[in-house]
Amino acid sequence: MQARRLFLGAVASAAACLAATVHAGDGWPQRPIHILLPVAAGGTSDASTRLVQSALEKRLGQPVVIENRPGGTGTVVANLVASASPDGYTLGMVNMPFAATATSLKPFTPVAFFLQSQTVWSVRRSDGIKNLADLVRVAKAEPGAVSYAFGGRAQASQFSVAAFERDNGIKLTPVPYRGAAPALTDVVGGQVRMLFSTPTTAAVYAKRGDLRPIAVASSRRSRLMPDVPTVAEQGFAPIDIGEWSAFIGPAGMPEAAVQTFNAALAEVVADPQMRRKLEGLDLEPRPMKPAEVGAFLEGQMKFLQQLISSTGMQLQ
Repeated sequence: MQARRLFLGAVASAAACLAATVHAGDGWPQRPIHILLPVAAGGTSDASTRLVQSALEKRLGQPVVIENRPGGTGTVVANLVASASPDGYTLGMVNMPFAATATSLKPFTPVAFFLQSQTVWSVRRSDGIKNLADLVRVAKAEPGAVSYAFGGRAQASQFSVAAFERDNGIKLTPVPYRGAAPALTDVVGGQVRMLFSTPTTAAVYAKRGDLRPIAVASSRRSRLMPDVPTVAEQGFAPIDIGEWSAFIGPAGMPEAAVQTFNAALAEVVADPQMRRKLEGLDLEPRPMKPAEVGAFLEGQMKFLQQLISSTGMQLQ
């Protein structure tokens, strides 16, 4: 509820900013651009943004300043962006927590989509669960017996588990972890039964004989593990839930600034060398036009908030 109250405040502050819309000409940008990240330094979202930072600066001709502003499931960044001057010099990264809590896109201007990733579901190689049918069978026969490593709220793994539980009438047992490494260790060691990870992690440990990937929570299979079927391919309701990131600005941001940044980012991630670096982080560039970004965000907001409502899942 606190997150929603913060967003309602952002709507009000954005209305005031609309009156002061700055009309950027073809010369945008003429000074440094600040990008606010809703995560702490060192994570994948931070690393990927810093990876494209220099290339963006070359294309835009101005410094790109990255600021880490974690907290409030993304509402800290959202409120800072909504209340910023709509001149195109303050942008914010948004991701799944934003879509799960935002009440409206009216305080914002969708600017560019950045990256997306897939989530792979795995069990220990020696576990009797070999596919999703086995998972459902065991979960129904032994309620609470199937545990999974839980990395944090408002993440793709939490949403995909909630959807799968709801659709199949089962309940899995979350075991909280503060990082991927200890979670992986305990799944391999048999203390926890399921792991939700990137395709690279699943592929590496599957090759070593430690894990058995049983599903990809996506509309398509992973290029790293083409033999692992999606959730839908196993006869279950489709689940296409993976991490993603996009950039937004304040409402009333000049069209020239929106289009210039959108085009610059698309050019950066289209570079083959840059694409390989991002794919090395299990991230896939997905350029979109600004209108497509807005439609995507609206769709994610509707889907995630309906999922939260229908399952009673908690984000705080």
